Amino acid sequence: MSTVAGPRALTFGEARARVMAAVRALPPETVPLAEARGRALRRADPAGHDLPPFRNASMDGYAVVTQDLAGATTAAPVTLPVSEVLPAGRVASRPVRRGEAMRIMTGAQVPDGANAVVAFEDCTRLDDAAPERVRFTRPARHDENIRPAGRDLREGEMPLTEGRELSAYDLGLLAALGEARLRVGPRARVGILSTGDELLDVDQALKPGAIRDSNRPMLALLAEECGAVVTLSERVRDEPRLVVERVRAALPRSARSNCGASR
Repeated sequence: MSTVAGPRALTFGEARARVMAAVRALPPETVPLAEARGRALRRADPAGHDLPPFRNASMDGYAVVTQDLAGATTAAPVTLPVSEVLPAGRVASRPVRRGEAMRIMTGAQVPDGANAVVAFEDCTRLDDAAPERVRFTRPARHDENIRPAGRDLREGEMPLTEGRELSAYDLGLLAALGEARLRVGPRARVGILSTGDELLDVDQALKPGAIRDSNRPMLALLAEECGAVVTLSERVRDEPRLVVERVRAALPRSARSNCGASR
């Protein structure tokens, strides 16, 4: 009787541990933000500025001084002249003064002097006279409809942690912070060899004893879905010599040195 132990099936955990013990992390690379989705962030930098970077209106409305509207009611409304109109991207030419309002759009920088934005739905624009006037029938709350600078993220805070797999949402955040190029892990390079004399190409007609090769296209798509680059995808006959030959030929094509990515 032979004393040689037969092969033993490995659990997933055992197989994973062996693979991880045999590999090492490759050097990071710097890529444009648009090419970083699905990569692991290798260098996490603190936010270079507040996000949002300035006080801005969270509603279309009128920037006002709350003291002017303290006594406003339906029976005794307060009417103010509109001194300036502020679409998103335009900055007021001066601070808001007592006794006036500035019409402001969502996202626009709230002018100095204003401490509330009253939404269009909560006031009445009067178009029967020039300059434009607006009527209020209730008081305004301090900081009403105003997003403060740094509400989402303060300067110096860490937006993301090192090692995070970057999603489209993560990249949107980094874009808002001006991170045009990112230090990330390289993409895995995968070669796929499908073996079997019984296999046919997808577009081939079936014949006795043969099946179409479904694993190869599926594995290629799964690898790409995980962020890998598929360097080759080939079908190989059940000949040990040929399999060894194709594996040896495939290894250089998947070597990191051949990637050509920017460092």
